[in-house]
Amino acid sequence: MRIYKLFLYSLLLLFVMIGCSNNQEDAGKHPESITFDNVADLETTTIGNNSDVINAVSALPAGTIPHTVEISSKNLLIDYDLEKFNEDHKDEAAYWYDTKHQEKASRLNSAILFSLIPNLDKVEMTFKGETDESYTVTRAELSDTLDMNLDTWDKETFEKMKKGIAD
Repeated sequence: MRIYKLFLYSLLLLFVMIGCSNNQEDAGKHPESITFDNVADLETTTIGNNSDVINAVSALPAGTIPHTVEISSKNLLIDYDLEKFNEDHKDEAAYWYDTKHQEKASRLNSAILFSLIPNLDKVEMTFKGETDESYTVTRAELSDTLDMNLDTWDKETFEKMKKGIAD
């Protein structure tokens, strides 16, 4: 019986360690590496359901970078703290200091958020670090740029968004 308990505790510890190591691999997930499977569980929601909106932001590229989310009537303001992220993820932080990667994440994240939140019209993202870089994306502008309706959420829509933003 004692060996059985020891085995169960060891197995539990192994599962906890595996779970913690998987979280480290996702640190600062890049827009290039995100797949529909990473975000398929996100549910459509509305501005007003703050916990779902914040959960969606956290699941997207850059979502593991410490951030604050300000929600207003039809707008989201997301501030990413690159300096704080840099303290724990020095190798990864260099990627996020590149404005090209910030812009790509801002556009992809906005497209996904517009698909998940029908009453969202504008997303502003600021990456705060050595310098502050801000990106504002509106539903209308991104819909025109990608030449697609951003009101649906499925794998086909996600793949079109990702391809359109990568080009």
